[in-house]
Amino acid sequence: MQITIGKNIKDLRKRDNRTQEDLAKALGVTCQAISRWESNGGYPDMELVPAIGKASVENSLKQLVKDGEIQRHGKGKSTFYTRNE
Repeated sequence: MQITIGKNIKDLRKRDNRTQEDLAKALGVTCQAISRWESNGGYPDMELVPAIGKASVENSLKQLVKDGEIQRHGKGKSTFYTRNE
């Protein structure tokens, strides 16, 4: 299964008319990190994924990682995510 998180991040950012710089500031990362994620040169830390969803108005983790690419396990502080292979 091909991971499309980068495309999803880019699509959500463009939908909200935000620049890479705007999103980077909102997440506390560099513009280069956003660019790398969007070009599938790397992936955001899993702890940032919910923040990316929140940074894009009305987007949830489920929308960001559509197509079942990531599964949530546990509840509360014991929640963790895994990538489907």
